[in-house]
Formats: sequence, C-alpha cells, structure tokens
Amino acid sequence: MSKPARPAHFENVYETQRISSDPQHAKALKNEFARNGIALIKIDGINCRNGIEGILKTGVFQQPWSDEYKIRLKSRKRLNHVLDPENTEDFDEIFEIMTQPLHSKTRKYLEERGPLHMQFGAPCDPPFWWQEERLRTIENEGLYHAFSEVLDTKEVNVDIQRSIFRYPGQGENAFLHWDQSIPNIGTTKQICGKLCYNEQKFVCVRGSHTPEFLQQFKELYGPHYNIDKKCKKFGLDPTKPDPMGLWEKQTAMIIPAGHLCIWSVDMLHGHQKSSLDNPIHYGTFIGAAPECTYEERKRRKKLYDEGGVPDKHPSGDPVHFYPLKYKNFPKVFDSRITKRLDPKLAKTLLFKRKVKGQEKEVWDTKGWGWTEKNPYRKYKFSRLGKRMLGLKSWSSF
Repeated sequence: MSKPARPAHFENVYETQRISSDPQHAKALKNEFARNGIALIKIDGINCRNGIEGILKTGVFQQPWSDEYKIRLKSRKRLNHVLDPENTEDFDEIFEIMTQPLHSKTRKYLEERGPLHMQFGAPCDPPFWWQEERLRTIENEGLYHAFSEVLDTKEVNVDIQRSIFRYPGQGENAFLHWDQSIPNIGTTKQICGKLCYNEQKFVCVRGSHTPEFLQQFKELYGPHYNIDKKCKKFGLDPTKPDPMGLWEKQTAMIIPAGHLCIWSVDMLHGHQKSSLDNPIHYGTFIGAAPECTYEERKRRKKLYDEGGVPDKHPSGDPVHFYPLKYKNFPKVFDSRITKRLDPKLAKTLLFKRKVKGQEKEVWDTKGWGWTEKNPYRKYKFSRLGKRMLGLKSWSSF
C-alpha cells in the first residue's frame, strides 16, 4: 500500500487583480502551468463566508429527510436550545460549529444526515451546482484573463460544476489516476480547477502532464498495465511495480482559503482523506476550456434557465444523483435513502424499477433539489459572465 502524499506549498501565487493589469504576471502563470501542470491563483474579492453559507443554507440543510434525520444542532451557548438555520442569530452559531473541527459524536450525527455523494466530496443535488458565490467568481475579470492566458485563446468557457462539501475522514488515499484513458491523453485542451473556501489539499504528481512523461510512462508501465485499454479513468495500482516512483513523488499541494488551484486535465492526480481533526471542506470546482459549440450553448442555457444538472461531468462520466453502487445494493439504498425520506415526499420521489436480468423489483428515486421553500433564483450575470458560462457567444461580445 502506498504512503499518503507529503504536503507541499506552492512556490508562487498569482493574483487575479495583477493578472488583469500586468502581462508579465499573466505570462509567469502560463509558464508555470506549462512546466508543472498546476498553479495557484488568489481570487481577489471572493467572500468565502458567503460561499459556505450558500452550501449550508440551500444544500445541506434542505435535504428531504424525515424529522428523525433532519439536522438539528444543539446550541453550545444556550441550554436546551436547538439551532434554527433560518434564524440569523442561530445560524451564526451553526456556521461556527460547521466550520470548526467536529467532535466525534457531532461528526457521526452529521454523517447520518448529510447529502448524497458527500463521501466523494461533491453532492449532485441541483443547489450544489448553482451556488451564488461560484457564479459570482466565474465572472471575475482576472480569472477570465488567467484561463485565457493558459488556454491561449480569448474565447473561454468555464464548466458547470458542483460545490464541494466533504466531511473529515472521507475519501481514499491510494487513488492516483487520470480522468481518461492513456490513448486519450493530450487530445483535449482543458483546465481543471478547485476553489477552496477553507484550506484544503490537492494530490498530484507535478510534471506528469507532458508528452515526455507520458512516453516514459508507456515504456516503463506497459509491461504491468493494459495501457491501450479504452476507459473513463486510468488508475495506478499500489500493489504493482512503480518504476518511476510515482507514489513517492505525489504531493498534497496546500490550497489556502480563497484560492483556486488549476491543473492540466492530462496530469496524474489523486485524493487523500483529511484527518478527523480537520473541519468540513467547502469550495467548488471551476475548470475551463475553449468556447463550446452552439448545441452545447443551448444545453447550458436550458440548465441555467431551470437550475438543472448536466448529464455528464466535465470528465465525461455520467452524473448520478446518488452513488452508483446503491443500484447494486438495495439494502444500502434503503438505509441511505428510503428510510430517511420524509414520508410525504417519499410518495412522489420513490418508484420501483426492475433489476437488469432479474425478475425482482427494487426501490429507486427521482432527483430532488429546488422546492417552494428553497426556490431556484437565476443569477444575473454580467456581459463577461454570460460568455464565461457559455450562455452567449464570444462573437457577440
């Protein structure tokens, strides 16, 4: 089994304000990204508190669970007082609890009541895709110039992506991978990104995005892997030979609050559990690519109009409302979803489906998200923001 990645700080930080006004600063960012496949950008003007509040108020505290599974945190300051997330004074204390290291009992209590996909760190309910602070960030002029410089085009679109919400201790240590098959590496011009509202880490092997690295990898790892296999993800097996010492070379790059870590889609990267003495992780994914097609723009416009969820992630993997393994394990589905649902909502959300190749039926659920109490409100983008999200063509700018 591989060792956890060693932590490391970025040597340079690029600021969106300077990227907009200083061509040399922007050029330095481009050069570092080309060299290492990764860079760190400070987002000027970001409000991390607002980002966290939005995730909690419109996502985490809006799950359709029964009274038994609704989150009801007790005040640490007022005896026998249950905190109401809709009360301003109460929410200040909720925010304090939810952004500090959690007592083990509190953590277990919250894990029983959290949104689906939280073990992977990014729930798929519609509110997690359309958070206001994320949308405000993508129309940051300096961020546009950063993506434009690295992608070498003025016509840039950011992706439609999820917010980050991950409890400490969740994730997987031994998971170095590419989000594509080996034959596909180098065929896509795309930047991936992770914006953090509190300090987090990103595990990667710096410099693993280059054609030279890929050629050496093929030569040395070809005898141990089927590197020509078409797949959606290509992962390393820590039990197999590691001629280039990639498990030892992986680093956990530290991302401060209010900073965006960007990396090449062609870079070998991974995940690492945060220790139980860490707070919950909050943030959002923000990546970019050259301008999308007309058909893709129509699809994005529909999602924006409705507050909807795309069919696929930027990696090409299908979006699943709940972890796919639940489909194969009805007992897990029942324990994680069926028994937790508000009985009134269960009547409209749950339905029976046949198991493929079998006669039996099991429960499934429709997606949930926006409600009368928690309605979708379309964010009013600037002219730049509309082009960044792909709602308008750059030719009309």
